[in-house]
Amino acid sequence: MPVNHLPDNQNLTVITTHINADFDALASMLAAHKLYPGSLVVFPGSQEKNLRNFFISSMVYLFNMANLKDIDFTR
Repeated sequence: MPVNHLPDNQNLTVITTHINADFDALASMLAAHKLYPGSLVVFPGSQEKNLRNFFISSMVYLFNMANLKDIDFTR
């Protein structure tokens, strides 16, 4: 999934969920993102097939999302 930007901020809030995320997990992450606007939403691993297909076709460009491997935890 594309990352719009990865902030260089050391106070970055990362929002994540469980592996094999479902629609409830996605909804919870996006609700938390509304409460923390500067945060980064990260899927820790795989998503259910239905969620992955829905996300790719309709929502991928609406939210600042990243893969766990894209985050540099050493900063």
